[in-house]
Amino acid sequence: MNRTAQFAVNAFANYARMFVSIAAVAVLTPYIITHIGKDDFGLWSLVISALGLLNLLDLGFGTGVVKYVAQASASGDTARRNRVLSTLGLVYLAISLASLACVVALAFLFNGVFGIPASQQQNCNALLWILSVRFVVLALPLSLFRNALYGEQKVHLINALQVVSTAIYAGGSWLVLRQGYGVIALAWINLAAMLVEYLGYAWFAYAKMPGLRVSHRLIDKTILKETASFSSAQFLINIAALICRSPAWRFTLSRLRSRKTYICWRSSLRTCSGRWRRI
Repeated sequence: MNRTAQFAVNAFANYARMFVSIAAVAVLTPYIITHIGKDDFGLWSLVISALGLLNLLDLGFGTGVVKYVAQASASGDTARRNRVLSTLGLVYLAISLASLACVVALAFLFNGVFGIPASQQQNCNALLWILSVRFVVLALPLSLFRNALYGEQKVHLINALQVVSTAIYAGGSWLVLRQGYGVIALAWINLAAMLVEYLGYAWFAYAKMPGLRVSHRLIDKTILKETASFSSAQFLINIAALICRSPAWRFTLSRLRSRKTYICWRSSLRTCSGRWRRI
């Protein structure tokens, strides 16, 4: 497949995945609220939002995988690509263990910090553990293969898997809620859909990346230092983007007396966002 055709296929897959995702959210959200109630849906949203912050434990290595795999692919250096993935695979395992420790700490504090009513604390604890496995503990290390596929420009495969995952989640959610199950069953369906998606990344990575090998024997300290340097810079960009995009920060800046300062900030943010997307 030439570059033009590959670009067209990837672009079409992106838009198709976006359409499916938007349609699923538009149809499924009111259905979920109707069946589990506003209180449980609010709890569901709160837990997911809190766990979303733990994605920062990626430390920018996700972008590093894309960058260095793409470079190795362009030069045809399969051996270097395998060393990069093996080295960063070890990093992701360490991150997964660190994220698990964070979840344990969060489990002890969550109900008190957010003032969860006693009647919802049992559901809250179950949701926290199930969704932490889904969004953090397993998703972070398994994202190594997704990012490797990004580096190889196999975006259409990633989008296809995400469409399948969305369909499984939507269909499974409709079925379990129709049978009278609640928010905990919804979390299990979410986890199952995630496993299908991320294990699919691993399968496609080995099927579509010739000579792929991930092994502890290929771990390279030099590559670790090189990728850590790049990833740390990307991590700071991620932190800055998170802060600058927060509603509280926008509200504060919008109230500044100096309109020029606010305009300058907005222009800088757009510039940085554009550069981040091109990395």
